[in-house]
Amino acid sequence: MDKNTFNTDWEKSPKGSTGGLPWPQDKKSQLNVSHKGTGKPWATIQSLVAIPLTKPLSSGYKIEKIITPVSQKTKGKWTKGDVYTVELKLEAQADMTWVVVNDPVPTGATILNRGLGRDSAMLRKSEKKAKYTGAW
Repeated sequence: MDKNTFNTDWEKSPKGSTGGLPWPQDKKSQLNVSHKGTGKPWATIQSLVAIPLTKPLSSGYKIEKIITPVSQKTKGKWTKGDVYTVELKLEAQADMTWVVVNDPVPTGATILNRGLGRDSAMLRKSEKKAKYTGAW
């Protein structure tokens, strides 16, 4: 039996069997299914192929997290006392009633501008105002 053929012996496997065939190299190919003998068996055909991804693939939601340094002691290296902003860009393929996004705060970090005494309005000067309503 060549690698492009799959056979099932019903006497050895009365419940049927599973097998695979290689994906054809040419763009068009034909699949033939035949049955010799009595009975009326059925076949399930499934094609599986890996397509190389050249860009991120989203299905449902696309979420992009942008971390921008506000003040950093050493450029390109995070150390104690550095401040950064986090922007989440969400894109949905369909409208939803409501969605929960859970973006945990890293251990040891503090969220600024919560109305507490340690907040700094000067650090938020360059921050953009939210474009969308209903997000907080």
